[in-house]
Amino acid sequence: MAPPPRPTLATVRERLGGGFRLSDGRTLLAPRPVGQREVLIGSWISVDGWPCEVTNMLWRPGGGRILHVNVDGTTAVLPVQSFETVEKYTVFTTPARR
Repeated sequence: MAPPPRPTLATVRERLGGGFRLSDGRTLLAPRPVGQREVLIGSWISVDGWPCEVTNMLWRPGGGRILHVNVDGTTAVLPVQSFETVEKYTVFTTPARR
């Protein structure tokens, strides 16, 4: 069994035409709407048009989830009732140059 994903706590280095470049060299491509099962710890989601990495997820007693997200090195709490409104970035890893 594979270990659970871990957040990288990378920060946004620059805004690109179709996404963002992270401090660790990865690129986030344009976000797309996703379902609940696609958002995991370590996923990058769009919050108010800005990429945030999910660092923890908790169940809410009344339904939905509470997401802890990394916003440029700071943890923020985001209550989410429905994942229908969540947009997830595709993470592109740039191959290492030799």
